[in-house]
Amino acid sequence: AGASTDRTGFVWSAASGRRAHHLQGHGARLHAVRLFPGARTVLTASGDRCVKVWDIAREMCACTTTLRATSSCNAADVAPDGAAVLTGHQDGGLRFWDVRSGAKVNDIKSLHQSQITSVMYSPDNASTILTNSRDNTLKLVDARTYEVITTMSHPSYRTSYNWSRTTFSPNGAYAAAGSGDGSVFVFDVYDGSVKTILTHHRSAVSSCYWSSSQLMSCDREGFLTLWS
Repeated sequence: AGASTDRTGFVWSAASGRRAHHLQGHGARLHAVRLFPGARTVLTASGDRCVKVWDIAREMCACTTTLRATSSCNAADVAPDGAAVLTGHQDGGLRFWDVRSGAKVNDIKSLHQSQITSVMYSPDNASTILTNSRDNTLKLVDARTYEVITTMSHPSYRTSYNWSRTTFSPNGAYAAAGSGDGSVFVFDVYDGSVKTILTHHRSAVSSCYWSSSQLMSCDREGFLTLWS
């Protein structure tokens, strides 16, 4: 699934590589798209301060949550059980939503000193949350107590984009984040230390994703690097 600047979302078939669904209904460009477990529904978050949950089999909006905030949403993630949604905002706040009722469950105001660019539930049991921000820090947050466990930073690390995406390692022990100088920083999420700095890209790294066996990073020029 992907987002477009023309205010629409797209869902592609992994088998055929063709576009399967076209989602229309937002009033501003989309900033985040996430598939729910089971891939029958998809979440879209937009600069219109709305989060929509779509029934992609019918190409209709099954539920709309209007974010009661003065700040638009830059990033979003869906809990592994599909019951909760997490959103990161331009005001540096982190918000939690109940999918069925559309109600806001909690709000961590000013978690970061600048806008949040990425949010992600931990892959093990969603007990923690990883965030990234334009304040050049990553934070590990307890998903139950809503308290910050660790703040990660480095003198050379710079978050270059409002949509810079960070990622957990498969075991949830590490975080990978791309920097403006083309480096990929790998942090220990519990003690905040830098475990390694990967260098290969020639432009700012905008996104990282960790599969079960490899780390992927993508840069501004469109180059994709796989790290083993």
